Amino acid sequence: MSVYFGPNIRYQGGDYGNAVLTKFPIKRSKNSPLTMVGQGEQRGVIQLVLDARGTDVLFLNTHLDSRKDEAERVGSVDELARIIAAAGKMPVILCGDFNTAPKSQAHVKMKMAIDDTWELIGQGDGFSIPVGRPNKRIDYLWISKATVEPLQIKVLRSDASDHLPVFGEFRLRAAAGK
Repeated sequence: MSVYFGPNIRYQGGDYGNAVLTKFPIKRSKNSPLTMVGQGEQRGVIQLVLDARGTDVLFLNTHLDSRKDEAERVGSVDELARIIAAAGKMPVILCGDFNTAPKSQAHVKMKMAIDDTWELIGQGDGFSIPVGRPNKRIDYLWISKATVEPLQIKVLRSDASDHLPVFGEFRLRAAAGK
């Protein structure tokens, strides 16, 4: 497998950011900072073009701002939407901790650019934050459904984090370009 790490800030003598572990070869990679609003942690988005059995797929991974005010998340969603639009007809998969619930301003805006897999085929509530605070869904798998077919999505049980892993299985649609 290949790994790509995108550092966003220095923290306790090391780097803090996002990472992707993939079985598909990475053809191109980029880690871009997202625009900050006020003081907070620098957030970023990993952009990988993966070779999925001969088809280029844009795979994005991010972790958006966690503050109560949605201004930075909404701005980040605008930036993500521009990246997705620039991909044209290339299949797109976007995942990450969006720190926002369904029907929030950031969620509604993101759905204008890409499809929420849980809303397409998920069963139940999809809560990825199960304990210690109100149960909620803030971790997402988004797809360009014209080029990516969702086969399954589920929240797995784990004690490894305060978030539960969200698992998705997809198939590229026949019309997906090379």
